[in-house]
Amino acid sequence: LPHSYEGKGTETTYVHSYYNLLLYPYNGFHDLYHAIRTLFFEVNPTNDKYYIQCWLNYFLKDDYMSWHGHKSMIDNKVDTTNWHGFFCVNCEPSVTTYRIQSTGLLFDIDDKNNQLVLSKSHDDLHRTYPWKQDTPRITIAFDIISQNTLKDIPDLNHWMPL
Repeated sequence: LPHSYEGKGTETTYVHSYYNLLLYPYNGFHDLYHAIRTLFFEVNPTNDKYYIQCWLNYFLKDDYMSWHGHKSMIDNKVDTTNWHGFFCVNCEPSVTTYRIQSTGLLFDIDDKNNQLVLSKSHDDLHRTYPWKQDTPRITIAFDIISQNTLKDIPDLNHWMPL
């Protein structure tokens, strides 16, 4: 999936496509995987096969992420079946702003600790703002794609079945 992460952040975000946080054998990641899976199939009831990739966003004071999206392509057309989300570990007080490209609609998500956010990602961009706290802003982000999309991804070693 093409990502254009501009802004100021740490390597865990910039190398997101080389690892999957959910593959680390810790109880918290196991619980998060099941929470994501449950929410995904509640809002997207389907028998289609989906895959997930997950990474850590760890932002220090004044770090931020500029506008970016998480869309993918199938046969040179935008794939409308992909999803993106994040789990807030330590992000209060902060806001994630979304922009729907087809309509120009802007809206904010007030980030709260232990909050799980999930949305379709083919038509949106989102961003964060410079973090002003002395403690790190931590989120766990993820992409969910269909099996049809997965076949076009060169690095498959970090995607796992949802």
